[in-house]
Amino acid sequence: MAVELQVLYRADTALEPLSPYRSDDLEVLSSAQLRVVLGDPVRDRPFLVALGDVGDEPTVARLLWNGGRFQIPICDTLEPASREPVIVSPIELSPNGSSPSCQSVSIEVETRGGQTWRAAILVREFAPKMGCLTRALMDERGLVVASATVWYQVISPFNEDGRIKHAQAPTLLNQIRHGDAEKLPFLSRAKPGMCAPRLIGHRGYGAHNEMVLENTMLSFETYVNQPAESDVRCIELDVQLTKDLVPVIHHDYYVHDGMPVFSHTLEQVQSAFGRKTQAMQDLIVGLKLDRIPTLQTVCDSLPERTSLLVELKYPSWILSERETLPYPERNVYADAVLEVLFNSIRSANRKIFLLTFDPDLASVLRLKQSIYDVFLLNNSDHDDSDPRLDERVSTARKAVAFARANRLQGCVFRAEMVLNEPDLVTHAHELGLYVLTYGAINSDPGAVRSQQALCVDAVISDHVPSLVLQLNQPHSASSVSSISSSE
Repeated sequence: MAVELQVLYRADTALEPLSPYRSDDLEVLSSAQLRVVLGDPVRDRPFLVALGDVGDEPTVARLLWNGGRFQIPICDTLEPASREPVIVSPIELSPNGSSPSCQSVSIEVETRGGQTWRAAILVREFAPKMGCLTRALMDERGLVVASATVWYQVISPFNEDGRIKHAQAPTLLNQIRHGDAEKLPFLSRAKPGMCAPRLIGHRGYGAHNEMVLENTMLSFETYVNQPAESDVRCIELDVQLTKDLVPVIHHDYYVHDGMPVFSHTLEQVQSAFGRKTQAMQDLIVGLKLDRIPTLQTVCDSLPERTSLLVELKYPSWILSERETLPYPERNVYADAVLEVLFNSIRSANRKIFLLTFDPDLASVLRLKQSIYDVFLLNNSDHDDSDPRLDERVSTARKAVAFARANRLQGCVFRAEMVLNEPDLVTHAHELGLYVLTYGAINSDPGAVRSQQALCVDAVISDHVPSLVLQLNQPHSASSVSSISSSE
């Protein structure tokens, strides 16, 4: 039985603005997909490396899968991180990596002189779900003339096990995606950068707050119940996954004392957190305690008017290697979070955004569904000489290129990066991407005003209530328009 192939996204020319959503866009992924990129976008390795002088110029690459053929012009002007992936759908992989309908994927490279170089990848090699493969390309004489590198990722279907449990699921999904724009005003503008930046509560009422612990229900409720000029609020929160696959709200990868969140059950994590905060009570007078909440509790408890920016924490492979930090496979993680979001009745009238520093997790979230917008977080404070660095997020410009190539909705940068490189906002907006910022500097009204002048779309801050008051003082009216935590 032949496997039907479908290329959902492909681009081989200079970056152009994203086209708007169509009514027939993918809603929830129902069959497995194979995401393939020519070259290695993680380490910025090229697709082809010739072995010596081959006397010819490669012009076209083809991927062949059980008789299907897709032709991709080879464009040397695009870095791997900037290339849109080829999405092959559906694929059939059993747990041991075998396929009932196809045993290999062939790579063909056509040269200007009419030669064809070939290589093959066995289907079982895709079983690890993600990786980079390099294969020798042989010419028509059977001689090795070059090597070809491809990066791949298997995206498993989201709803294959009936994860969306509501009987009214189709109606609910349609309501989430195509709900009344007036009820979901946060970032619902026709174009990015159209008005003053939205203000978002960082981990609820703010990180490192001396009176209310961050990322707790108390922090979230304290923030949304603050008096303000509008009843529309938005909070950012951090999600981790426990050993029993329950999404919980916690920023660090460890609860305390070297205890990884993913190595322990929900009950263990919440119990350990309680002991830690009890000890802190002796040091901080008036500290209000709260358990680590689950994402389900947040979605079911907060009013529907509260928009959520859900950051999925995922360690870099450098951190995982250095600290031997256990973490779930990306498909498993994404499914656990999406299951909670889709099955919360209140999600139908709530605007929800998904954020992550991990480019591969961002791609998984985007390909599994098109209900919730996905943003790539970026932090370029690093040593550029580190050869292990992920090239897709090593600089702000590469993050923008990756977000555009993988059809994400925007990027989230440190505020200092935007202020030091003001053209970055214009560049992202021209490509149809939103720009959000975070960082300690976002508690400074002057820095927020400067970002407003640059048309930054939203600002994540630790002190939104006080910012609203300061930014709306009469003395600032001549230079900036009114800013609030609304819309």
